[in-house]
Amino acid sequence: MNLSNYVHDTQDLSTIRGGGLLLLDAIKWIQTRIDGVELEPISTGASSGLFEFIALDDDQAKNVQRKIREWLDSHYALKHATVMVDLIEATDNFLEDKESLIALNRWNQMHSPSLAVPELSDQTIDICAIDRIRPAVNTFISPEQNKEPISTSTLIRRNYGRDKKQNFYTSYTGLEDDGSFKFTNDFNELTGNTDQGNFTSQNGCHLY
Repeated sequence: MNLSNYVHDTQDLSTIRGGGLLLLDAIKWIQTRIDGVELEPISTGASSGLFEFIALDDDQAKNVQRKIREWLDSHYALKHATVMVDLIEATDNFLEDKESLIALNRWNQMHSPSLAVPELSDQTIDICAIDRIRPAVNTFISPEQNKEPISTSTLIRRNYGRDKKQNFYTSYTGLEDDGSFKFTNDFNELTGNTDQGNFTSQNGCHLY
């Protein structure tokens, strides 16, 4: 939930990419990385997953929910996102079940902070220069080669986005890398490339 505070809260391409890919990968990780939990995917999207599992009683079902919640809350990157984990007992009416789950998600979203509240520490040095919201506990080198403060959430997402950017297409499409799939690091690098058709119109507006 609240993707605007985990994906779209900056203008930094690597951070945007990293946040989106982390949520995309989270759906796959939930199926394979939680001990003692066997989930059958019904539908999986960019930032949501609908799964089915067998439980003998309510306590066992809630234990599965608890394990997923605890795993998300302890994950180095996903603990900085706001993720809802809800369950209902399946009936013969799939569409009604799905709508009930979505309603439960929304209800719990309204009872939760829209931003994963970061931990404060004595290492806080400033406000993050990228997201302009979270306390910064580290620094990074900006495209202008300046040392800038950065929050833990943004640093993790930014590094993930930078690490994944060049192999995105090969990882998610199965295409072979012929060297033609390359990503830029920020909007300035993208829009400042005159070889890609950047020109100025008569009224002075830049068109791309």
